[in-house]
Amino acid sequence: KTQFNPNRHTNFFSQTFWLITRYLSRKLNDLETLAIQICQSPIIAFLVILIFKEVDQIVLFFIVISAIWFGTNNAAKEIVSESSIFKRERMYNQGIIPYLISKIFVLSIIGFIQSAIFILILSEKYKSSAVPLENPTTLIFWMFIITVVSNLFGLTLSAISSTTEKVMGLIPIALIPQIMFSGVMVKMTAVFVKIPSFLMISRWSMTGITRLQTNVFDNILKKKAISLDILKENLGETYDQFNSIQFELYVLCLQFFFFFTLIYLILRDRYSN
Repeated sequence: KTQFNPNRHTNFFSQTFWLITRYLSRKLNDLETLAIQICQSPIIAFLVILIFKEVDQIVLFFIVISAIWFGTNNAAKEIVSESSIFKRERMYNQGIIPYLISKIFVLSIIGFIQSAIFILILSEKYKSSAVPLENPTTLIFWMFIITVVSNLFGLTLSAISSTTEKVMGLIPIALIPQIMFSGVMVKMTAVFVKIPSFLMISRWSMTGITRLQTNVFDNILKKKAISLDILKENLGETYDQFNSIQFELYVLCLQFFFFFTLIYLILRDRYSN
């Protein structure tokens, strides 16, 4: 049941359906690992509400970084751990695109569950705060989108790695720039700092989430503040001409397709028939 059958799975849709079914079955057969992945979400969410009494800029930052972590960590081992299987099945004309779609589909389900749990916990905690969590439903979908893009980021790390040990070593190296160039931890005043920030998932995720969560609690002034204004000051940018979350969504979509294309090219060159 786990072997690729070239006589049965010859077209794009047949391959995609079969690969999704196999990958989903594999995930459900390893419930312990799946439970560990899902449980990361409530654990981190409870730590956030334990430490932060109000919705401030750091809470938004943790939503973004948690989403990037979920997506990257969930996907990082998914290609390299199957390299021998994929190499064999490529000999029978298994398509790269159906293979990637199957990964993205199943990982997206996991990411949506993680995102929903995370935001619902925060929403329940902060609903009576001075600054409640605004638009929780929209925030779930925004966190989910970040997770999906990060899935592709993690799959890219997996595709360039030769062993699972190597890819696990790459994860912290890849995530630290996402933290540093998000516009929260460090002010983007110098050009050599600003330019790399434009490439980061975290930067556009932060600007997007500050459009959804209009107000935050300023711990210094002890009052409400406009979250986007705080972020703009850190970024040293004025992007009022992009007065819509559609721009951030567009950038994240570009990153998604960039990573997808990069993975495709890597797998095509490595496992060419």
